[in-house]
Amino acid sequence: MGLFKTDKYANVKWNKECIHRILNNDFYIGNLTQGKTIQTIGNNHKKIALPKEEWVVIHNNHIPIIDEYTFNQVQDINNQLKQKYFKEHNTNINDENILKGIIKCGYCGKNIRLVKNTKKNYVDKRFACSNKLKYKDRCNFKSVKEEIILNVILETIKLQLKLAKNLSEIVKSKKYLHKFELEKKCIKDKINKINFEIDNINNIYHIMYNDYLENVLNKEDYIYNKNNYKQKELKLKDELIKLNEDLNKIEERFNDKNFINDFLIFEDKEILTKEMILKLIDEIVIYNDKKLKIAFKFCDRFNEIKSYLNGWEVF
Repeated sequence: MGLFKTDKYANVKWNKECIHRILNNDFYIGNLTQGKTIQTIGNNHKKIALPKEEWVVIHNNHIPIIDEYTFNQVQDINNQLKQKYFKEHNTNINDENILKGIIKCGYCGKNIRLVKNTKKNYVDKRFACSNKLKYKDRCNFKSVKEEIILNVILETIKLQLKLAKNLSEIVKSKKYLHKFELEKKCIKDKINKINFEIDNINNIYHIMYNDYLENVLNKEDYIYNKNNYKQKELKLKDELIKLNEDLNKIEERFNDKNFINDFLIFEDKEILTKEMILKLIDEIVIYNDKKLKIAFKFCDRFNEIKSYLNGWEVF
């Protein structure tokens, strides 16, 4: 078994990231690992990395080109070097980038990495564009301290929490319930009216058919009238489908308050965590001058309720 470079990559040298991936890839010992990421409609088909415990590993899926003993030796060496590095640089090995996979560069669109530089008495941690780290002339992003960005994100989340709390109180209020019941009743009345009209048309079909059998209506008149009423019936049924969809949306809007609760569980948190990021945020885009664009997971739902409550004093 062998791998050959295509013409496109014939003269391209391996970099350290490529070598690192090869050394850590258990595909070479015969394993097929799946389920490392997940994509859903709810997050706009963006890939989200899953924890290693949730990966699906199929052992002995194909003929290995490296024996497992040698592969594990390499992993042990890598872990020892990693431990040595973190010890020498006075850095916690578990000091992860909680924004990994979420934060992007606003200039080139590439991932933002957390870079750690050891100073005399502390470790300087900064967010930097992965593209610029490799090719300095390909991006204009300037690195920024991790602490500054995390504080901006936390304060933005707190503002969303305030909005969520207001919405939570509103959807429990009598005024909201009354508005909800009125809107639901209005749609149900329209549905009942259309069903009544459809029943009338069905009765007319029956009457016309009897008139046709008794020669009160000739064949041409019977077909003509029947087709006219058929068109009316189809139009009414289309309206009925739309009204039922509207009714279902109202019911969902009233019953589905989980997205508000997902915010409120973090109401008293003063430290930004990985859990908060994954639960609340889809993507963060960062620019120079500490400017951020944060896409919250439930932005559409918030706006839907705000639009529904348009004109209320709280907004």
